[in-house]
Order: sequence, then structure tokens, then C-alpha cells
Amino acid sequence: MSLEAESFKRLRLAVRLARRGHAGQFRKGRLKEIYYCHPKRVCKAYLKYKFNSLDGAIACLCHDLVEDTELSLPDIEREFGPTVESLVDYLTKPPELPSLEYASLMNGWSLEAKKIKLCDIEDNIISSRQISPDRRERMLGKWLAFLSNLNEISVGSCEKTSEFLDKKRKVCELCRDELSTCNRLQEKSALLQNNQSTP
Repeated sequence: MSLEAESFKRLRLAVRLARRGHAGQFRKGRLKEIYYCHPKRVCKAYLKYKFNSLDGAIACLCHDLVEDTELSLPDIEREFGPTVESLVDYLTKPPELPSLEYASLMNGWSLEAKKIKLCDIEDNIISSRQISPDRRERMLGKWLAFLSNLNEISVGSCEKTSEFLDKKRKVCELCRDELSTCNRLQEKSALLQNNQSTP
């Protein structure tokens, strides 16, 4: 089997595993989007990087499987090897760990894991437009904390980071803009409620 055919086979397996693992799951919000659409979009965004990898693309598709399904890290390693398992491990928040503590660990992640997380946050920001403004405000604040820890420094890495930094800047701007819009909507809603309750 050629290297290209083997790569395609591994990617197709990741697609099937993500689809099957997230079967019956839906994204939060009014639209009830099928969950699998999220890892697929994260993978597509990741593949736009000039320096991407097959293992990175597979990890994008699998990034929520350990956190949200019955699959474990050993399952991921058995199917795709230690590199994908390591990336998914970075991207899996332990249930007992508070979000801010999890964010502080991101400084020590590999650059590849940071690229995937950046694509994940970007998609989460956009798709969160379907949830209530008060809940969304909390989530956007959490994602800003995550973004502040996704620096370009990666131990032992000599990859060029300008593309990563450019994307991070854009995602930070998107998050701040969305947070600002969210705040305005909440203020408007509070004003309307006050006006309605005033006799």
C-alpha cells in the first residue's frame, strides 16, 4: 500500500470513529447541530495551516472523543499511534480540573496541539452564537483566558510561528468583538426589562 493510500485510510478511519463516537450528540444552542460537524470544521481549519500534519488532522477529528464519549486515550493510541494520542491528551480537559487551571497548562503544550486548540476555540466562538447571551458571555471569557495561554513558544520546536500568531490575533479579535456584542445585548435586554416593569 502506498504512503498516500495509507494516509487516506487512517484519515477515513478517524472520520468514521468521530462520527460513530459522537452519534446522537448535538451542539449546545437553538439549532441542535449534529456534534460531528464541529470536529470536522476544526480539522478543515487546521488543514489551512502551511505546516500541518496527518497526525494533527486526525487529532482534530478525535479531539473531543475522550472528553465526551466512552473512548479512552489507550483506544486512540491503539487506532492511530502515540503522536495522535499525545495531541488528544493535551486537548482533553480532565473533568476535575477547573478551566483556569487547564488554561495555565496550555503554555507547555506542543505547537501542534496549540494550533488545534486555536481552531477549536475559533469554531466554538462562532457556533456559540446560538446560545443565550449570559451563558455565552461566561464561555467567551473562558476562551479569552485560553487564548492568552496559547503562546508561540514550544519546547524543542523550531517551527515558524508567524502563521500561528497571525491566526491567534484574529481569533482574539473575534472573541473580543463577540464579547462586546454579547455585553451590548445583555444591557439592551436589561433595559427592556426595566422599562416593562416600570408602571
